[in-house]
Amino acid sequence: MSEQSSSRLVDLGMRLAVPYNHDPRLIQMLQPMAASIAEIFIPAPLDVSGTFRAWNGPDPVEYRKMVPGIVCAASRIGLSVNMAVNSPFVPPSEHRMVADYIANAASEGVRSFTIGDLHLAEHVRAVCPEVELVASATADIAHVTRARHWVRMAGVSRIVPSRVVNKDPDVLRAMARLGVQIEIIPNEQCLPACPYMFQHAMTIGFRDSVDDTDFRRYCAMCAAMKPAAPWEHYQTEIVPASIPRYRGIVSLVKLAGRDSTTSFILGEVGRFIALESDWTGFLGGYREPPDVFEKLQSCDRVCEDCGYCQSAFIEANPGWQDRGSEWLRRVTGVESGR
Repeated sequence: MSEQSSSRLVDLGMRLAVPYNHDPRLIQMLQPMAASIAEIFIPAPLDVSGTFRAWNGPDPVEYRKMVPGIVCAASRIGLSVNMAVNSPFVPPSEHRMVADYIANAASEGVRSFTIGDLHLAEHVRAVCPEVELVASATADIAHVTRARHWVRMAGVSRIVPSRVVNKDPDVLRAMARLGVQIEIIPNEQCLPACPYMFQHAMTIGFRDSVDDTDFRRYCAMCAAMKPAAPWEHYQTEIVPASIPRYRGIVSLVKLAGRDSTTSFILGEVGRFIALESDWTGFLGGYREPPDVFEKLQSCDRVCEDCGYCQSAFIEANPGWQDRGSEWLRRVTGVESGR
């Protein structure tokens, strides 16, 4: 990748946050692109907290021992490490244990911690006043007032807003005026305003939820809904070519994918550094024309009265039904029936 393309994101005042998937080769493979990356983010050990993903790492006891090495490897190429402790609920009886681990991880060089439970974040702030805290997307911060609570009560310095406001720059700009950095997730692939969000979160919210049967069940339920109206994903997914629209608002672009392959992660890093593609890597791949973003900024999301996104999607994505059906079959083993 050329130096010119790898510096464009930085010229916009942004850098990437890249997921760590427990592949020790990943960090070294990021080195050629490190100038455009601020950090990698890693999960907390499963015996500390669930992290909104099924656990795909080593035994938690072994993983604890590996964290300093991950920090060291990242530091060698100029990257900091963030740790996700982003279950939306951690029982108060476990706050002391979690805060103690956070203090220990901070002493091992973990720079910041992304938290989804405000009450836990308050406790961590009291115990570890110098630690950098980030409000997670799992906190569902879609309004500046909720953002203010996190700033006021937990002293967060960065907010990952709810993805339902991904294409509402006015809301993001209002949050940034609180004096915090804004970090967006462009490629989470979750169903916009998913009706199973709460249930899905609860399947992995507790640190002892090592059986992922229920988690996989809700994954399949959500996945089955996605090809039914794929144009709705225009509301939350952000293609690389649209990232320059966030200049002056967003500081970090957080790429989803802690449970993805190394090749997928590297591919997404490359795409979001180049900032040229108007495609997602999702639902078999679909294109978003540039005028869709403009339309969504003033949209009330009442698709029944409009139909613009549906028409734009179908026109820009011939063959989407076959790709969507194949994607669903691959993900769930079920045909879409469309």
